[in-house]
Amino acid sequence: MTKSVKEKNRYKPTIAQQKAVIAFAVQHNCVIHPRGMDYYVEGFNEFRHCVCDKSRLDCPCGQAAQEIAEKGHCLCQLFWRDYGTYIKAKGL
Repeated sequence: MTKSVKEKNRYKPTIAQQKAVIAFAVQHNCVIHPRGMDYYVEGFNEFRHCVCDKSRLDCPCGQAAQEIAEKGHCLCQLFWRDYGTYIKAKGL
């Protein structure tokens, strides 16, 4: 069963969430996944936790900066060190 437009819209990132994602990327000198923040934040809003780790109740989460430094991206891959790292990881 598909979700109604009204249900889908309620999961859209709020202005505050958009600003938080952008501020995190600027503060940590990283980039946002090319598919866009909407895809990731919609999932977060729908499930009320990170779609990759139920114990992460914030987005961006407290572990993201360290994961970007160590692995080149955070767990859910919303944030990347840079687009070169993204391209290499995806084999593009």
